[in-house]
Amino acid sequence: MKGRGVKKQGKLHAHFTSESHRAAMSDLCHFVLSGSHVDALLDKSIRENKIKEEREKEYHMKIIQVLFDVAKTLGKQGLAFRGQEKAENHDGNLKQIVHLVSRHCAIVKKMVR
Repeated sequence: MKGRGVKKQGKLHAHFTSESHRAAMSDLCHFVLSGSHVDALLDKSIRENKIKEEREKEYHMKIIQVLFDVAKTLGKQGLAFRGQEKAENHDGNLKQIVHLVSRHCAIVKKMVR
């Protein structure tokens, strides 16, 4: 390509620094990382890892939701999260309620162990 002058940008430099190029590169990165490209769809191990990651993410989201609910309940009731330091077991209110919930909820039971 011919130059545009001594102090003017070339066409490639102008393109690589443009907003449209940056947006296209961002879209490409998102597409490759999302796992919906052909290589990921055809490779069985990548698909299995993606499914495993999604299951783990869903499991952790459920646990976090339960812990937030317990924390909100303690806050609404004005109870301390920690227990008495002089007590034998040193278990606070948060830990005791989580153990209580774990008796009835398999997801939390798995997390507590």
